Order: sequence, then C-alpha cells, then structure tokens
Amino acid sequence: MKPIPSWYYKNICLIGDATHATTPNLGQGACQVIESAYIITECLAHEKNIPLAF
Repeated sequence: MKPIPSWYYKNICLIGDATHATTPNLGQGACQVIESAYIITECLAHEKNIPLAF
C-alpha cells in the first residue's frame, strides 16, 4: 500500500491503521495506534502551537 501524503488536516488526525500503510491481515493496528498516540503526545508536550505540532 502506498503511504498517504498527509495524516492530518485542520482539526482531524488519523492514527493507527488509518495512517500506516499496512494491509488489514497484519494485525498491527493496536500497536501502531499506541505508537501514534505516544508520538502525538510528545509533539504536543513540546510545541504549544497545535498546527505546528502536527
């Protein structure tokens, strides 16, 4: 699967299987959504400007 060009737009952010280029049979969605949520949290903790954090 080809990666999507952007995983956020305005106030919408896709995480987990919605953004990572994997097929549904790999069963990686739970792990990837946890990883995505952690990275988003880190970005928001270090950058108060939300659009810039994303």
